[in-house]
Amino acid sequence: MDDTVENQTINQTTNQTTAEGGNTPLANISASPVAPKKRGRPRALNGQVTQKDVINAINQTGGMIVESCNMAGISICDFYNKFRYNPKVEEALKQARRRGFEQVTDVLIQRALDGDMKAISLYLKYNPEAKAQNWVENQTLTLREEKPLTAEEKADLAKQLFG
Repeated sequence: MDDTVENQTINQTTNQTTAEGGNTPLANISASPVAPKKRGRPRALNGQVTQKDVINAINQTGGMIVESCNMAGISICDFYNKFRYNPKVEEALKQARRRGFEQVTDVLIQRALDGDMKAISLYLKYNPEAKAQNWVENQTLTLREEKPLTAEEKADLAKQLFG
């Protein structure tokens, strides 16, 4: 019932103001002011993101912070301000990144075993065991100096090639 009394008061005020010769009618003014639209990443529902929500998001994304924040519904700034230096969150990040590294390594090794030359090269380039065995990506070979062929050597070579 209070709402109807307020509406009547606003309507009476607008009619009086326009009747008195105001330049703008007050009928367009609403009873409650409209809040400006918020910018940036929307906050999580009810604004409550728990440590457990963040750890679940970290585990699902393999420790990628930006994707974890998107999944949990918080901004990156909120993550760093509220959760990053929490020991449980730090441990979850380490474990998720370790699992992600192991998965990528498994795929790389499988591709190398399947004969993918890029995977073989990458594996050998960064594998400590390969470095210990002096494997290098580019190796410089020193060739012996060659003398020009003699007439007899040219004839023998021609016989070999053309029969």
